[in-house]
Amino acid sequence: MSKEVTILFGTTTGNAEDCAKKTAEKAASLGFLPRLENMAGFTPEKLKAAGLVLIVTSTWGDGEPPDDAIPFWDKMAFLTPGSLNGVGYGVLALGDSSYEQFCGFGRIFDEKMERLGATRLCDRIECDVDYSEPLEVWLERLPYILAVAVMR
Repeated sequence: MSKEVTILFGTTTGNAEDCAKKTAEKAASLGFLPRLENMAGFTPEKLKAAGLVLIVTSTWGDGEPPDDAIPFWDKMAFLTPGSLNGVGYGVLALGDSSYEQFCGFGRIFDEKMERLGATRLCDRIECDVDYSEPLEVWLERLPYILAVAVMR
Protein backbone atom coordinates (compact mmCIF):
# COMPACT_ATOMS: atom_id res chain seq x y z
CA MET A 1 0.00 0.00 0.00
CA SER A 2 1.05 3.55 -0.68
CA LYS A 3 2.23 5.68 2.20
CA GLU A 4 -0.10 8.47 1.11
CA VAL A 5 -2.74 9.50 3.62
CA THR A 6 -5.56 11.94 3.01
CA ILE A 7 -6.46 14.03 6.03
CA LEU A 8 -9.95 15.33 5.37
CA PHE A 9 -11.35 18.05 7.60
CA GLY A 10 -14.57 19.96 8.07
CA THR A 11 -14.61 22.97 10.35
CA THR A 12 -16.51 26.10 11.28
CA THR A 13 -14.32 27.72 13.93
CA GLY A 14 -10.95 26.34 12.81
CA ASN A 15 -10.44 23.81 15.61
CA ALA A 16 -10.85 20.77 13.35
CA GLU A 17 -8.46 22.31 10.83
CA ASP A 18 -5.91 22.82 13.60
CA CYS A 19 -6.27 19.17 14.65
CA ALA A 20 -6.00 18.07 11.01
CA LYS A 21 -2.76 20.04 10.58
CA LYS A 22 -1.30 18.41 13.70
CA THR A 23 -2.37 15.01 12.33
CA ALA A 24 -0.62 15.78 9.03
CA GLU A 25 2.56 16.82 10.84
CA LYS A 26 2.56 13.60 12.86
CA ALA A 27 1.92 11.47 9.76
CA ALA A 28 4.80 13.19 7.96
CA SER A 29 7.10 12.58 10.93
CA LEU A 30 6.25 8.87 10.60
CA GLY A 31 7.33 8.79 6.96
CA PHE A 32 3.88 9.13 5.40
CA LEU A 33 2.87 11.57 2.69
CA PRO A 34 -0.10 13.51 4.10
CA ARG A 35 -2.52 15.41 1.87
CA LEU A 36 -4.51 17.92 3.89
CA GLU A 37 -7.94 18.47 2.29
CA ASN A 38 -10.88 20.63 3.32
CA MET A 39 -14.24 18.96 2.67
CA ALA A 40 -15.26 22.16 0.87
CA GLY A 41 -13.07 21.22 -2.10
CA PHE A 42 -13.36 17.45 -1.87
CA THR A 43 -15.56 14.96 -3.72
CA PRO A 44 -16.75 11.42 -3.03
CA GLU A 45 -14.79 10.35 -6.13
CA LYS A 46 -11.57 11.57 -4.49
CA LEU A 47 -12.60 9.71 -1.34
CA LYS A 48 -12.95 6.46 -3.31
CA ALA A 49 -9.47 6.91 -4.77
CA ALA A 50 -7.80 7.92 -1.50
CA GLY A 51 -7.15 4.47 -0.05
CA LEU A 52 -6.44 5.83 3.43
CA VAL A 53 -8.42 8.70 4.95
CA LEU A 54 -8.25 10.28 8.39
CA ILE A 55 -11.39 12.33 8.94
CA VAL A 56 -11.21 15.25 11.36
CA THR A 57 -14.51 17.04 11.70
CA SER A 58 -16.49 19.24 14.00
CA THR A 59 -20.22 19.17 14.58
CA TRP A 60 -22.24 22.33 14.22
CA GLY A 61 -25.45 23.06 16.09
CA ASP A 62 -27.32 19.94 17.06
CA GLY A 63 -25.54 17.26 15.05
CA GLU A 64 -25.14 19.02 11.70
CA PRO A 65 -22.03 19.14 9.54
CA PRO A 66 -19.92 22.29 9.60
CA ASP A 67 -20.73 24.71 6.77
CA ASP A 68 -17.71 23.83 4.65
CA ALA A 69 -18.65 20.12 4.75
CA ILE A 70 -22.27 20.46 3.59
CA PRO A 71 -21.72 20.24 -0.21
CA PHE A 72 -19.43 17.22 0.20
CA TRP A 73 -21.82 15.53 2.63
CA ASP A 74 -24.78 16.09 0.30
CA LYS A 75 -22.88 14.29 -2.50
CA MET A 76 -22.08 11.37 -0.17
CA ALA A 77 -25.80 10.51 -0.27
CA PHE A 78 -25.35 9.26 -3.85
CA LEU A 79 -22.79 6.61 -2.95
CA THR A 80 -24.00 3.03 -2.72
CA PRO A 81 -23.05 0.26 -0.27
CA GLY A 82 -19.70 -1.21 -1.23
CA SER A 83 -18.56 1.88 -3.12
CA LEU A 84 -15.80 2.53 -0.56
CA ASN A 85 -14.49 -1.03 -0.40
CA GLY A 86 -10.72 -0.89 -0.02
CA VAL A 87 -10.69 2.48 1.76
CA GLY A 88 -9.33 2.48 5.31
CA TYR A 89 -10.33 5.29 7.65
CA GLY A 90 -10.34 6.75 11.13
CA VAL A 91 -12.42 9.57 12.64
CA LEU A 92 -11.51 12.30 15.09
CA ALA A 93 -14.80 14.02 15.98
CA LEU A 94 -15.01 17.41 17.68
CA GLY A 95 -18.08 18.66 19.48
CA ASP A 96 -19.57 20.32 22.51
CA SER A 97 -21.06 18.06 25.19
CA SER A 98 -23.57 20.73 26.16
CA TYR A 99 -25.45 19.75 22.97
CA GLU A 100 -27.65 16.66 22.86
CA GLN A 101 -26.01 15.44 19.64
CA PHE A 102 -22.43 15.62 20.97
CA CYS A 103 -20.03 14.88 18.07
CA GLY A 104 -23.13 14.01 16.04
CA PHE A 105 -21.68 14.67 12.60
CA GLY A 106 -18.51 12.71 13.36
CA ARG A 107 -20.62 9.77 14.50
CA ILE A 108 -22.85 9.90 11.41
CA PHE A 109 -19.81 10.21 9.12
CA ASP A 110 -18.18 7.20 10.80
CA GLU A 111 -21.32 5.09 10.40
CA LYS A 112 -21.75 6.18 6.76
CA MET A 113 -18.17 5.20 5.89
CA GLU A 114 -18.73 1.74 7.35
CA ARG A 115 -22.06 1.29 5.53
CA LEU A 116 -20.34 2.20 2.26
CA GLY A 117 -17.79 -0.58 2.76
CA ALA A 118 -14.79 1.34 4.11
CA THR A 119 -12.71 -0.36 6.81
CA ARG A 120 -12.56 1.34 10.21
CA LEU A 121 -8.92 1.21 11.34
CA CYS A 122 -9.55 2.45 14.89
CA ASP A 123 -12.33 3.42 17.23
CA ARG A 124 -13.63 6.94 16.73
CA ILE A 125 -12.15 9.47 19.13
CA GLU A 126 -14.53 12.16 20.37
CA CYS A 127 -13.36 15.55 21.63
CA ASP A 128 -15.22 18.06 23.77
CA VAL A 129 -14.61 21.82 23.72
CA ASP A 130 -11.22 21.29 25.41
CA TYR A 131 -9.89 18.85 22.85
CA SER A 132 -6.21 18.79 23.86
CA GLU A 133 -6.25 15.42 25.69
CA PRO A 134 -8.30 13.44 23.13
CA LEU A 135 -6.18 14.97 20.35
CA GLU A 136 -3.07 13.75 22.15
CA VAL A 137 -4.56 10.23 22.34
CA TRP A 138 -5.34 10.39 18.59
CA LEU A 139 -1.78 11.46 17.78
CA GLU A 140 -0.35 8.73 20.05
CA ARG A 141 -2.47 6.12 18.24
CA LEU A 142 -1.53 7.38 14.79
CA PRO A 143 1.54 5.13 14.36
CA TYR A 144 -0.64 2.08 15.03
CA ILE A 145 -3.48 3.28 12.79
CA LEU A 146 -1.06 3.88 9.93
CA ALA A 147 0.72 0.56 10.51
CA VAL A 148 -2.61 -1.28 10.30
CA ALA A 149 -3.37 0.59 7.07
CA VAL A 150 -0.05 -0.40 5.51
CA MET A 151 -0.49 -4.08 6.49
CA ARG A 152 -3.97 -4.34 4.92
